[in-house]
Formats: sequence, structure tokens, C-alpha cells
Amino acid sequence: MMGFLTELMRRVWSPEP
Repeated sequence: MMGFLTELMRRVWSPEP
């Protein structure tokens, strides 16, 4: 679960073009 949250937050805070 934590891995999913971490990945999601990284995508939200660091969106790739």
C-alpha cells in the first residue's frame, strides 16, 4: 500500500511531460 501511495504522490507532485 505504501509503495502505491508513494508512487502516486511522486506522479502528482512531479508530473512528467
